[in-house]
Amino acid sequence: MTDLKKNSSNAFARLAIFLVAMVSCLLLGGSWLVYSHSEKLFKERRQTSMVMLTEGVSLAVLESLLVRDFGAIEARLIQALSNGNVQSAAVTDVRGNVIANVARDAKTGRPMAVFSEQRMTPPVGGPSSVVDDDGNLLAWHVLNSSNPVGWLRMEVADDTKQALRSLARETLIVAVGFSGFMLLVFGWILRRAYVVIDGNEVRLQTENSHLTDKANNDPLTGLPNRMALMHKLQDSMARLDEAGSGSLAVCFIDLDRFKPVNDQHGHRVGDKVLQSVTSRIRTMARQGDFLARIGGDEFVLIVHGLANTWEVEPVLSRLLHVTTTPFLAEGHSARLGFSIGVTIYPQDKSDANTLINHADQAMYKAKRTGGGGWALWHPEAD
Repeated sequence: MTDLKKNSSNAFARLAIFLVAMVSCLLLGGSWLVYSHSEKLFKERRQTSMVMLTEGVSLAVLESLLVRDFGAIEARLIQALSNGNVQSAAVTDVRGNVIANVARDAKTGRPMAVFSEQRMTPPVGGPSSVVDDDGNLLAWHVLNSSNPVGWLRMEVADDTKQALRSLARETLIVAVGFSGFMLLVFGWILRRAYVVIDGNEVRLQTENSHLTDKANNDPLTGLPNRMALMHKLQDSMARLDEAGSGSLAVCFIDLDRFKPVNDQHGHRVGDKVLQSVTSRIRTMARQGDFLARIGGDEFVLIVHGLANTWEVEPVLSRLLHVTTTPFLAEGHSARLGFSIGVTIYPQDKSDANTLINHADQAMYKAKRTGGGGWALWHPEAD
C-alpha cells in the first residue's frame, strides 16, 4: 500500500471508528437514561397497582369479615388470585390468627386454600410493604370499618426486574445492531474511497511520469536531455569522490556532415538519421554508460568505471567505427562522421558544467583536424 493510500485509509478508518464509538456511546447513554427512567416508572406503577389491588380486595372481604362469612372471604381471595401476579392472599384477625388463606399451587399454578398455616405476624405500626427472599412484594393492609377488624396479607410477584432486564437486553441488541450496521456502511464507504484514491493515484502517477519524461527526455530520440545529463553527471562525480578512486570520461559527440542532410533531404530525413545514430551508439555503449542528446546533432556519452585514462580509447574507437557504414533513412543514404571531445574526471577537477564545456572545446579541436576523430582536453589548451 502506498503512503498516500495508507494515510488516507488510516485517516478515514480513525474517523469511522470515532463516529461509530460516538454513536455507540450516545445509544448506550440513551439506553441507560431510558432504563433509569423506566425503573422509576415501573416502581411507581407497581406501588400504584399494589395499592389499588389491596384496597379493592380489602373492600371485597371487609363486608364478609364483619358478618363472619368465611366462605365468602375465601371465595374473594381465590378471585383475587385470578390476577397472574398475585401469588397468595390471606385474611387474619387483628392478632394474626388466620381466617382464610389462599395460595397458588407450585405445580399447577391454580389457587388453592391453605390450612397448614394458623397464625401470621402482622407488622407493627400499621400497613407495610416489603420484599421477601423470593423477590416478591409482601403487603399488609389493615381491614378497617370504624375500628380495625383484621389484616389482609398479599404476596405479589415483582416482575419489574424481569421487565427491565428485557428492556435493557432489547436496547443493547438495537445499539449493537445499529453500531454493526454503521461499521458496514463505513466499510463500504472506505472501500469506495480506496477505489477513488487508487484511481486518482494512478492518474497522478501517470501525469507525473509524463511530465518527468517531458522534462528529462528528448522527444525525438527518447534519450535523456541536458537536464537529466547534469543530474547524472553530478551524481556520478559525487560517487567517485566518495569512493576516492576511479575515473569517468565525458565524451562530447558532434556529427560531421549532418547539415547537408537536412538541407538536401529535409528535416524529416534528418530526424530519422538522428534516430539511427542514437540506435547505433546505444548498441556500442557499455552497460552502465550514460548517453544523452543535448541538442541538434550533439550527444554526450558518460563512460563510467575507468581505472586508467587510456581505458576510454577502446570505447572511442568503437564509437568512430559505427560511422563506417552509411546511415539510411527513407531511401536516402548519409555518410556521417563523429568529432569527439573527451575530458576525464577527476583529472579534470571541474564542476559538471565546466566538464561539458571542456569536452566541447576538445570536440572543436578534433573537428579542426578534419573530423572523424577524437581529442582529449588539456588545461594548456584551455
